[in-house]
Amino acid sequence: MARACIAKARTHPGFDDIFTGVDEVNTASLHVLRKLGFEHVSTHPGHFGKTFMFRLRRSDDPTRAAER
Repeated sequence: MARACIAKARTHPGFDDIFTGVDEVNTASLHVLRKLGFEHVSTHPGHFGKTFMFRLRRSDDPTRAAER
């Protein structure tokens, strides 16, 4: 499902980088983001502790492997 969402976003102009945030306590989502190739770019205070910001660059996007 996550790969499908990324692929759909890539069909729209202006989505060279995709950003997302996740709370530190949400370990399952952290695992999924890392598995998808997102990189940690910053940490901010959040409602449940730290909030991590992640970025997926077009060049790091595993959904584009077939295009390479």
